[in-house]
Amino acid sequence: MIDSYKKYKNTILKESSYYIKSKYKFIRFLRRSCFKPPIYKFIVALRYLEYLKNAEGVTLRLIRIRYAMYKFNKISIKLGYTIYPNCFGTGLKIGHYGGIIVNENCKIGKNCSIRPFTVIGNKKDGENLGCPIIGNNVSIGANVIILGDIIIGDNVVIGAGSVVTKSIPANSMVVGNPARIIKK
Repeated sequence: MIDSYKKYKNTILKESSYYIKSKYKFIRFLRRSCFKPPIYKFIVALRYLEYLKNAEGVTLRLIRIRYAMYKFNKISIKLGYTIYPNCFGTGLKIGHYGGIIVNENCKIGKNCSIRPFTVIGNKKDGENLGCPIIGNNVSIGANVIILGDIIIGDNVVIGAGSVVTKSIPANSMVVGNPARIIKK
């Protein structure tokens, strides 16, 4: 949870290394200052909104939250993401543009890598109960559906096109529809 400006800045620096890659310092400078990739802008807007929602004593907090929500929603619509604040831990990596939908009650650990056309949510319409809990260092492939009150352990790889409706132990690899564990 990002509840201080220092944590916000450290999180952005950590996550920016994935989006601002280059072996040349000048190119990294240009990407950070002038030519920011849209996914990087989304991550910054998401983390800033988390900071404002969790921090206490921020000057003009409500006005800043409204403006941050406007910016966040604008870039979310542009990229096709429906990701709510305080769902993901630090180190979020989003591979490409495309539809990513995450229920607001899901909890996803640190260093999660997620690819486009992924849905993470509950099974029943109209209820926000029974959302997945996903551990640290999880890699989620493209076009994956994760539904229900399940727990996915740490260091799990979920292959592209998988439909996960049952809990997965740590250090596993799953693929298929329905998802089957192929490696522990």
